[in-house]
Amino acid sequence: MDAVALPVSALSGAVGVAPLVAVAALTMAAAIGCASAGSPAVRVCGAVLGGLLALVLVTCNGTVPVWEGLTILAVVFLGTAVYRAERGESSRRSAAGAAAVVVVCLSVRHRRCRGG
Repeated sequence: MDAVALPVSALSGAVGVAPLVAVAALTMAAAIGCASAGSPAVRVCGAVLGGLLALVLVTCNGTVPVWEGLTILAVVFLGTAVYRAERGESSRRSAAGAAAVVVVCLSVRHRRCRGG
């Protein structure tokens, strides 16, 4: 079964490039400001806002297939998990779990692309 895909740059095609850039820039500025705050709750809100912005832009405005954009995000966040484990900010077990999830998801996608 084939997945339904949005057209390339669907979001910027629907709302226009300039408005999308303006909203994305303001959202990113708000996310960075919140992530830099002193309060842990506000920092978490900033992280969630930044993550949601990335997810929306990758899934609704990408120029590559959605799974490729999500793969890039997964590998980037896996790198963050490994970095935090190396610094002792999280456990190596959680980094290994994140790596396993990324590898399994990529393996499943690869198998589906090959028709297996």
